[in-house]
Amino acid sequence: MESLRRSRYTLMSDLAIGGQRLLLHGVTGAMDEVADQVGAFLKDTSLSVEEGVQKYNISQETLRVMEERGYLTKLAEDQERQRVGKYITKLHTLKLENCASFMIVVTYLCNLRCHYCFQKPLVEADGKRLFSDLISVEMVDAAFAAMAQLIKQKRARHNLELFGGEPLLARNRPVVQYIIEQARERNFSVTATSNSTDLHHYEDLLGPGGIEKIQVTIDGAPEMHDKIRIYPSGKGSFESISDNISRALDRGVVINLRINIAKYNIQQLPTIVEHIQQKGWAKYENFAAGLAEVHYIGIQDDRSKELSHLELIDSVAALDAPYFTKKALVRGVFGRHFNYFPGQPPAPKFDTCFCNAMQGHYVFDPYGNVYTCTEDVGFERARVGTYYPGALQFDALRLKGWHERTVANLPDCPSCEYLQVCGGGCARNALLDTGDAWTSYCTDFKAYFQKVLTLLYEDYKSSDGPDPAVLGLSSMVTACKS
Repeated sequence: MESLRRSRYTLMSDLAIGGQRLLLHGVTGAMDEVADQVGAFLKDTSLSVEEGVQKYNISQETLRVMEERGYLTKLAEDQERQRVGKYITKLHTLKLENCASFMIVVTYLCNLRCHYCFQKPLVEADGKRLFSDLISVEMVDAAFAAMAQLIKQKRARHNLELFGGEPLLARNRPVVQYIIEQARERNFSVTATSNSTDLHHYEDLLGPGGIEKIQVTIDGAPEMHDKIRIYPSGKGSFESISDNISRALDRGVVINLRINIAKYNIQQLPTIVEHIQQKGWAKYENFAAGLAEVHYIGIQDDRSKELSHLELIDSVAALDAPYFTKKALVRGVFGRHFNYFPGQPPAPKFDTCFCNAMQGHYVFDPYGNVYTCTEDVGFERARVGTYYPGALQFDALRLKGWHERTVANLPDCPSCEYLQVCGGGCARNALLDTGDAWTSYCTDFKAYFQKVLTLLYEDYKSSDGPDPAVLGLSSMVTACKS
């Protein structure tokens, strides 16, 4: 027992319910309910394990289980940290060796003018439109040839996502249809991140064997959305997007509805939920929705309208809304970090890095360039190679910089108990905000996640069984584009 010590990677709910607390180990992923006195024993670092056992009356069996689950360890602190680093590195290497995901930027042009769009510098300068080209058939062929070189698991079905700009503009249909045909021949699934204003021009290409999944964004209730997600004329887009979501759902397309949230529309969430219910979208098994904070970094200096992580969860938890609506929205935030359905134990979603830009994600644009970061496509700072004209070529140093930015390698992460839920934060935002992509970019994540963990435990303990207040709300697992 003398050799045991408390692991530095243990997380605990702030709230005790019925004399119990929720534990989560940030490395092993173990989740356990423990008596409050066990929680107090783990938190009381002023005492040695031996002294704590006496004060809190901890049994030998409890000690054995806690060591087995990772909350106690015989490793010294530096040894535990080194072991975690090796584990993360090995797991990340396996993912890089076995996973690959691909994206084609059909065009950088878009038919909408959202004020926060991170691609504005690419397409607008001095009133002129830039980066206006559409990817050619020859470039599509070259992109698929490059993908063939990058795929290591030949028998697996890989995904190709269409991106922009707006990939599904009506004018893009011929080349999009060609991409789908080529993808089908190679056993790729095809998805898209699309504003969906022109989706009716693709109706026969929607569904299994065509465009199987689409991430669509709305910016609040109709009136607010129509002030933000606008056409060049100033006209709003809510009605056309809403109609096309229904059209796509009817054809079996999986719709991930991204609800952009900032200080100016957070109070409209109940109205958005009402719209989802009125349209009947939540009844479709192929519908999911999630909340996403709007970020202005790299777009404008004034970021006062942004919601931080903690402000988001606090605002959602404080909404004046009916039970179903409020529960669904709070559980939507849970879905970012846990696989959770009311009445069933939650399971954490862990990862070795912040996003798939570090895990074998490759983006091919209409100028022959290759990127890894979805939100930095088109910017020279993020280009990692070329695929056309000529063969696929990488800047080895740049690619390595993305692939090795893991929580094992970032300076502050290996000793942090939140490492596999935070992932070290966004590299792009770290670069733009601090000038160094290799800085951990956590902002208020620790306080936010502690609140999420506590609210999750409260929700779990109050749920006697399956509860319909989920509304399909989930994390956004596709492109992080605003």
